[in-house]
Amino acid sequence: MGTAARTEGSEATVHPSAGGGRVGPHPAWAIVGGVRLTLAVEQWRSGERYVLGLDGRLGRKADEVVSEIADELRRRLGGAFTTNELVDLYEGGVSWALDLASRVAPDDPDAWDSRITDAAFLRYLGQAQDWGGGRIVYRET
Repeated sequence: MGTAARTEGSEATVHPSAGGGRVGPHPAWAIVGGVRLTLAVEQWRSGERYVLGLDGRLGRKADEVVSEIADELRRRLGGAFTTNELVDLYEGGVSWALDLASRVAPDDPDAWDSRITDAAFLRYLGQAQDWGGGRIVYRET
């Protein structure tokens, strides 16, 4: 059964592909956005698992790179952003993150791994306006 909550006069519901139920039909954009987000989050979680498995010097460098990329995401998206905006930025290409990683760890190309970028996107995802408790929340108008 779907989950729903009242928020400022509108019903907030969780998309089924994000781990929750849904009451009533989704607009087509919400379903497509939910699939895009689900795929991106799975990739980002894989990156997080990779980073968490690193230790020693590479683990410390990876943490530095994740922090710097998250800071750059903050600059690019600002304080108020949605999950769709984050996925759009990711799908638009993240070569800038490789450039950033190579500046943060110029002598450590292992710290330039794209999975480290993925971990940074996951870290920043938690700050999205429509991301709550590990799932996307749609608000009907």
